[in-house]
Amino acid sequence: MNLEQLQDKLKQLDEKHWVKKKALIERYAKLHSRYKVGDKFTDSKGTIIIDHIWYYFGKPYNFRYSGRVLNKDGSERKRPLNRVASLLDEVRS
Repeated sequence: MNLEQLQDKLKQLDEKHWVKKKALIERYAKLHSRYKVGDKFTDSKGTIIIDHIWYYFGKPYNFRYSGRVLNKDGSERKRPLNRVASLLDEVRS
């Protein structure tokens, strides 16, 4: 085995490890999210009904929610519009 082969094998191990680590973190994140699918989430841009939750692996790590945009009165729009919201931008009432 030469140096290139060693580096290739180490890279493959790192990739396998990352996939398992990411799956474990996502499972933990979904169990401990403050919001669930169907909840209303408000940020600086407005309110959405959450359709999908995932964990964002950027810096800093945080939850991302995608869903349908609501009107200011809390009703659904006539023309549905989807967008993504971040837990970091949450507005607490």
